[in-house]
Amino acid sequence: MKIGLSFCKYRYGNYSLRTKIIIYFLIINIIVTSSLGLTYYWKSTQIMQEEAVKNTQSTLSRVAIDLLNLTDRIRQVSDSISANPNIREYLKRPVTEDDFQQRMEDFMTITNIIQSFPYNQEVFKIRIFFNNPIVYSKNKVNLLSMENVADAPWYRDVNEQNGKIVWTNTYPYKFYPEWQENIISCVRVLKDFDQLDRRLGYVSIDLKESDIYKVLEATEEVLNGKLFIVNAGGTILSNQDSALIGKSIYEVKGFEHLILDEKKSIRSDVKGKSSLVIVKNIESSDMKIVSAISMESVVGKNRIIMSFLLQSFVFIFLVSILLAVLLSKNVTGRVFQLIEYVRRVDIEGDNSLIKVKHNDEISSLMISFNNMVARNRTLIKEVYQEKISKKEAEMRALQAQINPHFLYNTMDTINWMALKYKARDIMHMTQLLSRFYRLSLNGGRDVVNIEDEIEHIKTYIDIQKNRFEDDIEAYFDISPELYNYSTIKLLLQPIVENAIFHGIQKKPDQKGVIRIIGIKEDQIIKLRIIDDGAGMDRETVAKLEAGLIEADNHSGGYGLKNITQRIKLYFGEEYGMKIDSEPEKGTCVELYFPSVIYKDS
Repeated sequence: MKIGLSFCKYRYGNYSLRTKIIIYFLIINIIVTSSLGLTYYWKSTQIMQEEAVKNTQSTLSRVAIDLLNLTDRIRQVSDSISANPNIREYLKRPVTEDDFQQRMEDFMTITNIIQSFPYNQEVFKIRIFFNNPIVYSKNKVNLLSMENVADAPWYRDVNEQNGKIVWTNTYPYKFYPEWQENIISCVRVLKDFDQLDRRLGYVSIDLKESDIYKVLEATEEVLNGKLFIVNAGGTILSNQDSALIGKSIYEVKGFEHLILDEKKSIRSDVKGKSSLVIVKNIESSDMKIVSAISMESVVGKNRIIMSFLLQSFVFIFLVSILLAVLLSKNVTGRVFQLIEYVRRVDIEGDNSLIKVKHNDEISSLMISFNNMVARNRTLIKEVYQEKISKKEAEMRALQAQINPHFLYNTMDTINWMALKYKARDIMHMTQLLSRFYRLSLNGGRDVVNIEDEIEHIKTYIDIQKNRFEDDIEAYFDISPELYNYSTIKLLLQPIVENAIFHGIQKKPDQKGVIRIIGIKEDQIIKLRIIDDGAGMDRETVAKLEAGLIEADNHSGGYGLKNITQRIKLYFGEEYGMKIDSEPEKGTCVELYFPSVIYKDS
């Protein structure tokens, strides 16, 4: 750390006075302006968010009171019906088939009693289910048969409460085949006070969901947000989007992992829009109001001010840069021009010459640097051409070391087969030999794809199997995905040749198996040539890998050292060859190089 500070002080101490003044001016300008702007934006946003939370909570409290008053009024109507002795007396009367006129009079009496109760327009329907076969309806009062109650969505919950009021979720109800409404119901069991285990019927006071949403609608416009009424389980009871009603609020994007707590306000992306989520519980019920207030409306004005500050900062910064550049150009313009030119030459390799317009000391320095660049350009070109020529010569020399003994041995085999098998075998052997050398030459290209190299080695092994009367077996396990990657021409043939002549042929029975396996691991291609030949001891393997010994000349191969050199020349020093061998158990030679595709392959 101290060394770094000392270095910075040293570098800064070498700057000119004008440069130091310019640097001070720009740094102070940036620090002061950005600090003030960011501090103002952060603090003002925090204050606006706190004010938004307070205002929203106050507004939601008023809405909660309105909803509480509504539920209280509905509860009072339900209590009045449940406690009215006349209604209970009518509900307890036994039903007979010959008292139709009396029942209609009873229905009208019950209806008149209910309609005498004070309730507001929020009540959509009052439904009473009891033991009677006749359906009766007048104004908002419906008297229904008990047979219809079992299909109601609230039936089980109401029975479990044993007389207590139950507020249902929003659900669709068909009052007539052509008339359906989304309603929320306040439901309870009507019990016989003389026999508490006897149920006289059920009373359901229904509210239209659309009427409940009207309480929220005006508030949404004021808050510039979205409001939801949900129950304790998170089921949406009322919302502007009717498609969401009856679903869980946790299925709405932005609410998935939120905990709806009245004491906390949470930032979340609700339906892709940054919002402030605020919750208000409705007293004496399991319902709550959930609001999602757009942050755009919370910090909108603040962003306008911040945008103005940012524009001012950019303007001041641009003016500062302009003044700094003008001052620098006026004082040390040509020095900076020369420094920039040196940088381009050093980093970007730009070989163009700098223009000299004057005849002073700096101009002399520019002329000298132009001369140096010109000389360097000539030297680099000469060295580059020399290296290219040297590498090409090395590659040609390495490939030129193919031992001609293989050709001679093959021709001997062809002659022997001609005597023994006549023309067909001669034709087959000649075709193999022709294909082998065609693949070997490969149009003069040094790099081929792996598929061509595998095809070449298969042809070579077929030739050797004819020569050694099928004493050699070969198996290939190459993934087709490797075929299009590039490798070096004639890379496998010398190793397979060594496996035959130095491995299998040195076994007592001179029979053996060669396996060629290709895999890809972490962008590295590995080709393994495995034989079950005579093998080698560790000392011989170490000398071969170090390039201290080569294969015998009669083998006709490049030699392992040359294979390693070719891989390193083409792909880099980190690639090459590994040898694993054990006497009387065989040898495994692994070639590894990067998985690349060259255009010339």
